[in-house]
Amino acid sequence: MDLSPPTLTVPPLSVGGLVDYIQAVLENDPVLHQVWVVGEVSSVTQHPKGLFFNLTDTDTRATIGCVAWRSQWNRLATLPGVGDQVTLLGTVKVYPQRSNYQLTIWQILPAGDGLKAWRYRQLKQRLQMEGVFDAAAKRPDRKSTRLNSSHTVISYAVFCLK
Repeated sequence: MDLSPPTLTVPPLSVGGLVDYIQAVLENDPVLHQVWVVGEVSSVTQHPKGLFFNLTDTDTRATIGCVAWRSQWNRLATLPGVGDQVTLLGTVKVYPQRSNYQLTIWQILPAGDGLKAWRYRQLKQRLQMEGVFDAAAKRPDRKSTRLNSSHTVISYAVFCLK
């Protein structure tokens, strides 16, 4: 039995060298630079610098840490809560001090029924900004339908979203 140390063909990496290599591979991958991910929010921690949360795949139970920095909050469609189904746009970032990775989030959209509700709220907000709901924009009631113009516009828009 040979107890001599193995002969190395490539010099060993330092811990820092290995982590730097992993960081370069993950952060330079174009797919991971701008990636959409769907999952369920399993935990949320609010911090002065941002919102830290875990996104879980309910089928495989795989989990990834996510952060939405406070400076990004005003650009997000929604802030997630525990149990929310969401679709995220983000980039994979490696943190060498902890040797872990997480998604840095650029956008959070509700998924499933939450997405329909969000689209409805966005449409309603846009129509309000356009003045569609203002009293001056409403037509007088017609005898045959008894619907005002705002109701007709929203009904048509909801129909188009389906």
